[in-house]
Amino acid sequence: MFYRKELLLPKARTARVSIPLFLSPDTRTAESLLPKNTARTAYNYRLSGGALTTGAGLSAAAMPSVSGGEPFALPSRTTNIVQMFVYTKYDYVNGKPDDRLIILDGQGYFYQTKLYESTPFTSVVFPRTFEKFDAVNYRYNGEDVLLMSAALGLYIYDGVNNPYVVSAAPKIKSMCVHSERLYASLKGDNTSIWFSDTFDPTNWNVSLDDGGFIDFADDGGYVRKVLQFNDSVYIFRDFSVERLIAYGEQSEFSVFKVCSLGAKIIPSTILLCGEYVMFMTRDGLFRFDGASSERIFESVTAMIDTGYDARACFDRDKYYLAAKVDFKDGREVLCESAGDGKNALFEFDVKSRTVNIMRGVSINDITAIKTQTKENVFACLSPGGNAALTGIVTELNGSGTVPGAVTLPMMWTSAYNTSGAPDKRKLIRKVSFVSKYDAVLTVTADGEAKAYPIKGGLKPVGVNINKACSAFSVSFGSGGQTDISDAVVTVDYY
Repeated sequence: MFYRKELLLPKARTARVSIPLFLSPDTRTAESLLPKNTARTAYNYRLSGGALTTGAGLSAAAMPSVSGGEPFALPSRTTNIVQMFVYTKYDYVNGKPDDRLIILDGQGYFYQTKLYESTPFTSVVFPRTFEKFDAVNYRYNGEDVLLMSAALGLYIYDGVNNPYVVSAAPKIKSMCVHSERLYASLKGDNTSIWFSDTFDPTNWNVSLDDGGFIDFADDGGYVRKVLQFNDSVYIFRDFSVERLIAYGEQSEFSVFKVCSLGAKIIPSTILLCGEYVMFMTRDGLFRFDGASSERIFESVTAMIDTGYDARACFDRDKYYLAAKVDFKDGREVLCESAGDGKNALFEFDVKSRTVNIMRGVSINDITAIKTQTKENVFACLSPGGNAALTGIVTELNGSGTVPGAVTLPMMWTSAYNTSGAPDKRKLIRKVSFVSKYDAVLTVTADGEAKAYPIKGGLKPVGVNINKACSAFSVSFGSGGQTDISDAVVTVDYY
Protein backbone atom coordinates (compact mmCIF):
# COMPACT_ATOMS: atom_id res chain seq x y z
CA MET A 1 0.00 0.00 0.00
CA PHE A 2 1.30 3.43 -0.89
CA TYR A 3 0.63 6.57 1.20
CA ARG A 4 0.61 10.17 -0.11
CA LYS A 5 3.46 12.20 1.35
CA GLU A 6 2.29 15.51 2.86
CA LEU A 7 4.44 18.56 1.88
CA LEU A 8 5.36 20.85 4.76
CA LEU A 9 5.03 24.48 3.64
CA PRO A 10 6.85 27.22 5.49
CA LYS A 11 4.60 29.07 7.89
CA ALA A 12 3.63 32.55 6.76
CA ARG A 13 4.44 35.48 8.99
CA THR A 14 1.99 38.36 8.99
CA ALA A 15 3.17 41.96 9.34
CA ARG A 16 1.35 45.26 9.41
CA VAL A 17 3.36 47.87 7.51
CA SER A 18 2.58 51.53 8.20
CA ILE A 19 2.87 53.86 5.21
CA PRO A 20 3.55 57.36 6.59
CA LEU A 21 2.28 60.28 4.55
CA PHE A 22 5.18 62.59 3.70
CA LEU A 23 5.14 65.39 1.13
CA SER A 24 8.86 65.45 0.32
CA PRO A 25 9.25 63.66 -3.03
CA ASP A 26 12.70 62.42 -3.99
CA THR A 27 13.52 61.99 -7.69
CA ARG A 28 17.27 62.00 -7.05
CA THR A 29 17.57 58.65 -5.27
CA ALA A 30 17.01 55.29 -6.98
CA GLU A 31 13.52 54.00 -6.23
CA SER A 32 14.84 50.84 -4.58
CA LEU A 33 16.89 52.95 -2.14
CA LEU A 34 14.25 55.46 -1.09
CA PRO A 35 13.66 55.57 2.67
CA LYS A 36 10.17 54.83 3.96
CA ASN A 37 9.63 58.44 5.07
CA THR A 38 10.00 59.80 1.54
CA ALA A 39 7.39 59.98 -1.20
CA ARG A 40 8.20 59.06 -4.77
CA THR A 41 5.57 61.48 -6.07
CA ALA A 42 3.59 64.15 -4.23
CA TYR A 43 1.68 67.07 -5.72
CA ASN A 44 -1.49 69.11 -5.16
CA TYR A 45 -1.95 67.62 -1.68
CA ARG A 46 -1.28 69.26 1.67
CA LEU A 47 -0.36 67.43 4.87
CA SER A 48 -2.54 68.56 7.76
CA GLY A 49 -3.06 66.84 11.08
CA GLY A 50 -1.37 63.68 9.82
CA ALA A 51 -3.66 63.35 6.79
CA LEU A 52 -3.42 64.14 3.09
CA THR A 53 -5.80 67.05 2.56
CA THR A 54 -6.80 69.39 -0.26
CA GLY A 55 -3.81 71.28 -1.57
CA ALA A 56 -3.31 74.88 -2.63
CA GLY A 57 -5.40 76.50 -5.31
CA LEU A 58 -5.79 79.88 -6.98
CA SER A 59 -8.72 82.27 -7.24
CA ALA A 60 -9.19 85.68 -8.82
CA ALA A 61 -7.46 88.18 -6.52
CA ALA A 62 -9.57 90.48 -4.37
CA MET A 63 -8.62 93.30 -1.99
CA PRO A 64 -10.38 94.47 1.17
CA SER A 65 -11.20 98.18 1.12
CA VAL A 66 -9.56 100.43 3.71
CA SER A 67 -13.00 101.77 4.58
CA GLY A 68 -14.42 98.27 5.12
CA GLY A 69 -17.17 96.51 3.23
CA GLU A 70 -16.96 93.62 0.80
CA PRO A 71 -13.57 92.94 -0.87
CA PHE A 72 -13.41 94.11 -4.48
CA ALA A 73 -12.01 92.03 -7.33
CA LEU A 74 -8.90 93.27 -9.07
CA PRO A 75 -9.49 94.15 -12.74
CA SER A 76 -8.42 91.87 -15.56
CA ARG A 77 -6.77 92.38 -18.94
CA THR A 78 -7.52 90.82 -22.30
CA THR A 79 -3.80 90.14 -22.74
CA ASN A 80 -1.47 87.91 -20.79
CA ILE A 81 0.24 89.36 -17.71
CA VAL A 82 3.92 88.44 -17.51
CA GLN A 83 5.27 90.44 -14.55
CA MET A 84 4.01 92.31 -11.46
CA PHE A 85 5.34 94.73 -8.86
CA VAL A 86 3.79 96.49 -5.84
CA TYR A 87 4.34 100.25 -5.83
CA THR A 88 4.11 101.37 -2.20
CA LYS A 89 2.71 104.91 -2.05
CA TYR A 90 1.00 107.15 0.48
CA ASP A 91 -1.48 109.89 -0.38
CA TYR A 92 -0.35 112.69 1.95
CA VAL A 93 -3.01 115.11 0.68
CA ASN A 94 -5.91 112.85 1.69
CA GLY A 95 -4.07 111.05 4.48
CA LYS A 96 -4.47 107.46 3.26
CA PRO A 97 -2.41 104.69 1.61
CA ASP A 98 -2.39 104.59 -2.19
CA ASP A 99 -0.52 101.41 -3.09
CA ARG A 100 -0.63 100.30 -6.73
CA LEU A 101 -0.07 97.04 -8.59
CA ILE A 102 2.13 97.59 -11.66
CA ILE A 103 1.95 94.97 -14.39
CA LEU A 104 3.75 94.30 -17.66
CA ASP A 105 1.64 92.52 -20.27
CA GLY A 106 2.66 90.12 -23.00
CA GLN A 107 2.59 92.90 -25.60
CA GLY A 108 5.26 94.89 -23.75
CA TYR A 109 3.04 97.57 -22.15
CA PHE A 110 2.75 98.71 -18.53
CA TYR A 111 -0.50 99.21 -16.60
CA GLN A 112 -1.46 99.99 -13.02
CA THR A 113 -4.42 99.57 -10.69
CA LYS A 114 -4.98 100.77 -7.15
CA LEU A 115 -4.94 98.25 -4.32
CA TYR A 116 -7.24 100.10 -1.90
CA GLU A 117 -10.11 100.99 -4.21
CA SER A 118 -11.70 99.42 -7.24
CA THR A 119 -10.18 100.95 -10.37
CA PRO A 120 -9.57 99.58 -13.89
CA PHE A 121 -6.08 99.01 -15.21
CA THR A 122 -4.79 102.28 -16.65
CA SER A 123 -1.82 102.69 -18.96
CA VAL A 124 1.56 103.76 -17.61
CA VAL A 125 3.21 105.63 -20.48
CA PHE A 126 6.51 103.82 -20.69
CA PRO A 127 8.68 102.64 -23.60
CA ARG A 128 7.50 99.29 -24.87
CA THR A 129 9.68 96.44 -23.64
CA PHE A 130 9.74 92.67 -23.82
CA GLU A 131 12.45 92.41 -21.19
CA LYS A 132 11.82 91.69 -17.53
CA PHE A 133 12.03 94.95 -15.56
CA ASP A 134 13.42 95.70 -12.11
CA ALA A 135 11.87 98.22 -9.73
CA VAL A 136 12.34 99.63 -6.22
CA ASN A 137 10.28 101.93 -4.04
CA TYR A 138 12.13 105.14 -3.16
CA ARG A 139 11.50 108.34 -1.21
CA TYR A 140 12.58 111.20 -3.50
CA ASN A 141 12.01 114.94 -3.03
CA GLY A 142 9.33 114.25 -0.43
CA GLU A 143 7.39 111.83 -2.65
CA ASP A 144 6.99 108.05 -2.76
CA VAL A 145 8.23 107.23 -6.24
CA LEU A 146 8.88 104.05 -8.15
CA LEU A 147 12.28 103.62 -9.81
CA MET A 148 11.82 101.41 -12.87
CA SER A 149 14.58 99.98 -15.00
CA ALA A 150 13.76 98.46 -18.35
CA ALA A 151 15.19 98.26 -21.87
CA LEU A 152 15.91 101.98 -22.42
CA GLY A 153 17.15 103.00 -18.98
CA LEU A 154 16.12 104.12 -15.49
CA TYR A 155 12.77 105.90 -15.08
CA ILE A 156 11.13 107.71 -12.16
CA TYR A 157 7.36 107.39 -11.73
CA ASP A 158 5.37 109.36 -9.15
CA GLY A 159 2.02 107.67 -9.79
CA VAL A 160 0.51 110.81 -11.32
CA ASN A 161 2.67 112.06 -14.16
CA ASN A 162 4.26 110.03 -16.94
CA PRO A 163 7.53 108.34 -15.93
CA TYR A 164 10.62 110.30 -17.00
CA VAL A 165 14.01 108.91 -17.89
CA VAL A 166 17.17 109.58 -15.86
CA SER A 167 19.46 110.30 -18.76
CA ALA A 168 22.62 110.19 -16.65
CA ALA A 169 21.90 106.74 -15.21
CA PRO A 170 23.52 103.60 -16.61
CA LYS A 171 21.46 100.74 -18.06
CA ILE A 172 20.45 98.89 -14.90
CA LYS A 173 19.82 95.15 -14.57
CA SER A 174 19.29 94.91 -10.81
CA MET A 175 19.11 97.59 -8.10
CA CYS A 176 18.60 98.17 -4.40
CA VAL A 177 18.57 101.11 -1.97
CA HIS A 178 21.04 101.41 0.90
CA SER A 179 21.83 104.49 2.99
CA GLU A 180 19.82 106.57 0.50
CA ARG A 181 22.03 105.60 -2.43
CA LEU A 182 20.88 103.46 -5.34
CA TYR A 183 23.19 100.51 -6.03
CA ALA A 184 22.96 98.67 -9.34
CA SER A 185 24.34 95.89 -11.47
CA LEU A 186 24.36 96.80 -15.15
CA LYS A 187 23.31 95.46 -18.50
CA GLY A 188 26.30 94.90 -20.74
CA ASP A 189 28.78 95.57 -17.92
CA ASN A 190 28.91 92.34 -15.97
CA THR A 191 32.00 92.95 -13.86
CA SER A 192 31.07 96.02 -11.80
CA ILE A 193 28.38 97.65 -9.70
CA TRP A 194 27.51 101.36 -9.80
CA PHE A 195 26.03 103.63 -7.15
CA SER A 196 24.30 107.01 -7.24
CA ASP A 197 24.80 110.07 -5.11
CA THR A 198 23.19 110.11 -1.64
CA PHE A 199 19.47 111.07 -1.79
CA ASP A 200 19.74 111.55 -5.56
CA PRO A 201 19.17 108.63 -7.99
CA THR A 202 19.62 111.06 -10.91
CA ASN A 203 23.27 111.83 -10.09
CA TRP A 204 25.68 109.12 -11.24
CA ASN A 205 28.75 111.32 -11.69
CA VAL A 206 31.91 109.44 -10.77
CA SER A 207 33.57 111.40 -7.99
CA LEU A 208 34.19 111.16 -4.25
CA ASP A 209 31.29 113.55 -3.66
CA ASP A 210 28.76 111.98 -6.03
CA GLY A 211 28.39 108.47 -7.45
CA GLY A 212 30.89 105.86 -8.51
CA PHE A 213 31.52 102.21 -9.32
CA ILE A 214 33.37 99.13 -8.05
CA ASP A 215 35.00 96.60 -10.37
CA PHE A 216 35.16 92.84 -9.79
CA ALA A 217 37.63 90.94 -11.92
CA ASP A 218 38.41 87.72 -10.02
CA ASP A 219 37.01 84.20 -10.45
CA GLY A 220 33.67 84.98 -8.79
CA GLY A 221 32.03 85.42 -12.18
CA TYR A 222 29.69 88.09 -13.52
CA VAL A 223 27.70 90.37 -11.24
CA ARG A 224 24.04 89.25 -11.38
CA LYS A 225 22.13 90.97 -8.57
CA VAL A 226 22.50 93.44 -5.70
CA LEU A 227 20.47 93.20 -2.50
CA GLN A 228 20.22 95.26 0.68
CA PHE A 229 20.56 92.88 3.63
CA ASN A 230 21.98 92.98 7.17
CA ASP A 231 22.58 96.73 6.88
CA SER A 232 24.91 96.16 3.92
CA VAL A 233 24.78 95.66 0.17
CA TYR A 234 25.33 92.07 -0.93
CA ILE A 235 26.58 91.50 -4.46
CA PHE A 236 25.60 88.17 -5.95
CA ARG A 237 27.88 86.96 -8.69
CA ASP A 238 27.87 83.71 -10.66
CA PHE A 239 29.89 81.78 -8.09
CA SER A 240 30.36 84.06 -5.10
CA VAL A 241 28.74 86.60 -2.80
CA GLU A 242 30.46 89.85 -1.80
CA ARG A 243 29.52 92.17 1.05
CA LEU A 244 29.76 95.94 0.57
CA ILE A 245 29.80 97.99 3.77
CA ALA A 246 28.94 101.54 2.75
CA TYR A 247 28.09 104.43 5.05
CA GLY A 248 28.53 108.14 4.38
CA GLU A 249 31.75 108.92 2.54
CA GLN A 250 32.98 106.68 -0.24
CA SER A 251 36.41 106.62 1.37
CA GLU A 252 34.82 104.47 4.11
CA PHE A 253 33.45 101.82 1.71
CA SER A 254 34.83 98.29 2.05
CA VAL A 255 34.16 95.12 0.05
CA PHE A 256 35.02 91.54 0.91
CA LYS A 257 33.99 88.07 -0.25
CA VAL A 258 31.81 86.20 2.23
CA CYS A 259 30.79 83.08 0.32
CA SER A 260 32.00 80.98 -2.60
CA LEU A 261 29.71 78.54 -4.42
CA GLY A 262 30.38 75.48 -6.51
CA ALA A 263 27.55 76.06 -8.98
CA LYS A 264 26.10 79.04 -10.82
CA ILE A 265 23.52 81.21 -9.03
CA ILE A 266 20.13 81.74 -10.70
CA PRO A 267 19.53 85.52 -10.30
CA SER A 268 15.72 85.47 -10.50
CA THR A 269 15.56 83.27 -7.38
CA ILE A 270 17.62 85.52 -5.07
CA LEU A 271 15.25 86.85 -2.43
CA LEU A 272 15.35 88.48 0.98
CA CYS A 273 13.49 86.15 3.36
CA GLY A 274 13.41 87.69 6.82
CA GLU A 275 16.68 86.88 8.57
CA TYR A 276 18.07 85.06 5.53
CA VAL A 277 18.53 85.34 1.79
CA MET A 278 17.44 82.35 -0.25
CA PHE A 279 18.51 81.47 -3.77
CA MET A 280 18.81 78.61 -6.21
CA THR A 281 22.00 77.45 -7.88
CA ARG A 282 22.45 74.62 -10.38
CA ASP A 283 23.07 72.46 -7.30
CA GLY A 284 19.86 73.28 -5.42
CA LEU A 285 18.28 75.69 -2.95
CA PHE A 286 20.43 77.59 -0.44
CA ARG A 287 19.78 79.60 2.70
CA PHE A 288 22.32 82.38 3.27
CA ASP A 289 22.76 84.17 6.62
CA GLY A 290 25.16 86.89 5.46
CA ALA A 291 28.29 84.88 6.16
CA SER A 292 27.75 81.32 4.94
CA SER A 293 25.24 79.30 2.94
CA GLU A 294 23.42 76.05 3.70
CA ARG A 295 21.79 73.79 1.14
CA ILE A 296 18.22 72.85 2.08
CA PHE A 297 15.46 70.64 0.64
CA GLU A 298 18.09 68.72 -1.37
CA SER A 299 15.97 65.76 -2.44
CA VAL A 300 13.07 67.95 -3.55
CA THR A 301 15.01 70.56 -5.53
CA ALA A 302 16.68 67.81 -7.57
CA MET A 303 13.40 67.79 -9.55
CA ILE A 304 13.78 71.40 -10.75
CA ASP A 305 15.05 72.33 -14.20
CA THR A 306 17.53 75.01 -13.16
CA GLY A 307 18.18 76.00 -16.76
CA TYR A 308 14.67 77.44 -17.08
CA ASP A 309 13.50 80.86 -15.92
CA ALA A 310 12.19 80.59 -12.35
CA ARG A 311 10.38 83.21 -10.24
CA ALA A 312 10.27 83.51 -6.45
CA CYS A 313 8.61 85.42 -3.61
CA PHE A 314 8.52 85.19 0.20
CA ASP A 315 5.50 85.33 2.47
CA ARG A 316 5.25 84.50 6.19
CA ASP A 317 8.08 81.97 6.59
CA LYS A 318 7.45 80.45 3.18
CA TYR A 319 9.65 80.73 0.08
CA TYR A 320 7.58 80.23 -3.07
CA LEU A 321 9.27 79.16 -6.29
CA ALA A 322 7.56 78.85 -9.67
CA ALA A 323 9.68 76.55 -11.80
CA LYS A 324 9.82 73.92 -14.53
CA VAL A 325 9.83 70.36 -13.20
CA ASP A 326 10.11 66.91 -14.73
CA PHE A 327 8.04 64.67 -12.47
CA LYS A 328 9.25 61.59 -14.40
CA ASP A 329 5.90 59.85 -14.25
CA GLY A 330 4.82 59.99 -17.90
CA ARG A 331 1.76 62.12 -17.10
CA GLU A 332 0.65 65.45 -18.54
CA VAL A 333 -1.17 67.46 -15.89
CA LEU A 334 -3.25 70.45 -17.10
CA CYS A 335 -0.86 73.10 -18.51
CA GLU A 336 1.76 70.45 -19.34
CA SER A 337 -0.33 69.19 -22.26
CA ALA A 338 -0.07 72.68 -23.80
CA GLY A 339 3.73 72.64 -23.47
CA ASP A 340 3.87 75.60 -21.09
CA GLY A 341 7.20 76.22 -19.37
CA LYS A 342 6.88 76.61 -15.61
CA ASN A 343 4.50 73.89 -14.47
CA ALA A 344 4.94 73.80 -10.68
CA LEU A 345 4.80 76.06 -7.66
CA PHE A 346 6.84 75.03 -4.61
CA GLU A 347 5.97 76.21 -1.13
CA PHE A 348 9.09 75.75 1.01
CA ASP A 349 8.32 76.38 4.68
CA VAL A 350 11.74 77.37 6.01
CA LYS A 351 10.54 77.22 9.60
CA SER A 352 8.99 73.75 9.67
CA ARG A 353 11.22 72.42 6.82
CA THR A 354 8.17 71.08 4.97
CA VAL A 355 7.25 71.48 1.32
CA ASN A 356 4.04 71.51 -0.71
CA ILE A 357 3.91 71.36 -4.51
CA MET A 358 1.24 72.66 -6.85
CA ARG A 359 1.44 70.98 -10.25
CA GLY A 360 -0.32 71.76 -13.53
CA VAL A 361 -0.40 75.58 -13.49
CA SER A 362 2.06 77.70 -15.46
CA ILE A 363 2.97 80.80 -13.45
CA ASN A 364 4.56 83.76 -15.22
CA ASP A 365 5.30 85.71 -12.05
CA ILE A 366 4.52 85.72 -8.32
CA THR A 367 4.74 88.49 -5.75
CA ALA A 368 4.02 88.82 -2.04
CA ILE A 369 1.31 91.33 -1.21
CA LYS A 370 1.86 93.06 2.13
CA THR A 371 -0.49 96.00 2.48
CA GLN A 372 -2.55 97.55 5.26
CA THR A 373 -5.47 95.25 4.48
CA LYS A 374 -3.98 92.08 2.98
CA GLU A 375 -1.06 89.68 3.17
CA ASN A 376 -0.92 86.91 0.58
CA VAL A 377 0.76 85.72 -2.61
CA PHE A 378 -0.45 86.99 -5.98
CA ALA A 379 0.30 85.13 -9.21
CA CYS A 380 -0.16 85.92 -12.90
CA LEU A 381 -0.54 82.89 -15.13
CA SER A 382 0.06 81.59 -18.59
CA PRO A 383 -3.28 80.23 -19.85
CA GLY A 384 -1.96 76.77 -20.73
CA GLY A 385 -5.16 75.91 -22.59
CA ASN A 386 -7.42 77.46 -19.92
CA ALA A 387 -8.79 80.71 -21.38
CA ALA A 388 -10.17 81.69 -17.96
CA LEU A 389 -6.60 82.37 -16.81
CA THR A 390 -5.82 85.00 -19.45
CA GLY A 391 -5.13 88.47 -18.08
CA ILE A 392 -6.19 87.92 -14.49
CA VAL A 393 -4.30 88.34 -11.23
CA THR A 394 -4.84 85.38 -8.91
CA GLU A 395 -4.12 84.73 -5.25
CA LEU A 396 -3.28 81.59 -3.30
CA ASN A 397 -6.00 79.78 -1.39
CA GLY A 398 -6.68 76.25 -0.14
CA SER A 399 -9.31 75.22 -2.67
CA GLY A 400 -7.34 72.81 -4.84
CA THR A 401 -8.88 74.52 -7.89
CA VAL A 402 -8.02 77.31 -10.34
CA PRO A 403 -10.28 79.79 -12.17
CA GLY A 404 -12.48 78.21 -14.80
CA ALA A 405 -13.73 75.65 -12.23
CA VAL A 406 -10.72 73.45 -12.94
CA THR A 407 -9.77 70.98 -10.20
CA LEU A 408 -6.08 70.28 -9.74
CA PRO A 409 -5.56 66.50 -9.88
CA MET A 410 -3.81 65.16 -6.77
CA MET A 411 -1.32 62.32 -6.58
CA TRP A 412 0.74 60.80 -3.79
CA THR A 413 2.92 57.71 -4.20
CA SER A 414 4.93 56.06 -1.46
CA ALA A 415 8.47 54.83 -1.77
CA TYR A 416 8.80 51.14 -2.69
CA ASN A 417 8.49 48.99 0.41
CA THR A 418 10.01 45.54 0.98
CA SER A 419 8.57 45.15 4.49
CA GLY A 420 12.08 44.81 5.85
CA ALA A 421 12.79 41.65 3.84
CA PRO A 422 13.96 42.57 0.34
CA ASP A 423 14.88 38.97 -0.59
CA LYS A 424 11.60 37.36 0.47
CA ARG A 425 8.39 36.91 -1.45
CA LYS A 426 5.35 38.57 0.06
CA LEU A 427 1.62 38.43 -0.26
CA ILE A 428 -0.12 41.80 0.11
CA ARG A 429 -3.34 40.95 1.89
CA LYS A 430 -5.03 44.25 2.52
CA VAL A 431 -4.58 48.04 2.57
CA SER A 432 -6.45 49.86 5.38
CA PHE A 433 -7.03 53.61 5.74
CA VAL A 434 -9.72 56.25 6.16
CA SER A 435 -10.79 58.54 3.32
CA LYS A 436 -13.54 61.03 4.10
CA TYR A 437 -14.11 61.68 0.38
CA ASP A 438 -14.01 59.60 -2.80
CA ALA A 439 -10.49 58.68 -3.90
CA VAL A 440 -8.55 56.10 -5.90
CA LEU A 441 -6.10 53.70 -4.26
CA THR A 442 -3.45 52.23 -6.55
CA VAL A 443 -1.20 49.39 -5.44
CA THR A 444 1.88 48.66 -7.52
CA ALA A 445 3.40 45.23 -6.94
CA ASP A 446 6.69 44.47 -8.71
CA GLY A 447 5.87 47.13 -11.30
CA GLU A 448 2.31 45.97 -11.97
CA ALA A 449 -0.30 48.57 -10.93
CA LYS A 450 -3.97 48.08 -10.11
CA ALA A 451 -6.43 50.84 -9.17
CA TYR A 452 -9.22 50.53 -6.60
CA PRO A 453 -11.94 53.24 -6.52
CA ILE A 454 -12.83 54.15 -2.92
CA LYS A 455 -16.11 55.56 -1.68
CA GLY A 456 -15.62 58.26 0.93
CA GLY A 457 -16.75 57.89 4.53
CA LEU A 458 -15.76 58.22 8.16
CA LYS A 459 -15.14 54.51 8.82
CA PRO A 460 -11.85 52.72 8.08
CA VAL A 461 -11.68 51.02 4.69
CA GLY A 462 -9.98 47.65 4.18
CA VAL A 463 -9.22 46.95 0.51
CA ASN A 464 -8.40 43.32 -0.24
CA ILE A 465 -5.38 43.05 -2.57
CA ASN A 466 -4.08 39.43 -2.42
CA LYS A 467 -1.10 40.09 -4.67
CA ALA A 468 2.29 38.36 -4.45
CA CYS A 469 5.43 40.43 -4.94
CA SER A 470 8.89 41.31 -3.67
CA ALA A 471 8.30 45.07 -3.33
CA PHE A 472 5.23 47.29 -3.47
CA SER A 473 4.12 50.92 -3.31
CA VAL A 474 0.83 52.62 -2.50
CA SER A 475 -0.66 55.62 -4.34
CA PHE A 476 -3.60 57.88 -3.60
CA GLY A 477 -5.24 59.97 -6.30
CA SER A 478 -8.11 62.39 -5.90
CA GLY A 479 -9.47 65.80 -6.76
CA GLY A 480 -11.56 68.39 -4.98
CA GLN A 481 -12.08 67.85 -1.27
CA THR A 482 -9.66 65.35 0.22
CA ASP A 483 -8.87 63.88 3.63
CA ILE A 484 -6.91 60.60 3.67
CA SER A 485 -5.30 59.03 6.75
CA ASP A 486 -2.06 57.07 7.00
CA ALA A 487 -2.32 53.67 5.32
CA VAL A 488 -1.52 50.29 6.89
CA VAL A 489 -0.66 47.37 4.62
CA THR A 490 -1.17 43.80 5.89
CA VAL A 491 1.53 41.57 4.40
CA ASP A 492 2.29 37.82 4.64
CA TYR A 493 5.84 36.75 3.89
CA TYR A 494 7.78 33.52 4.19
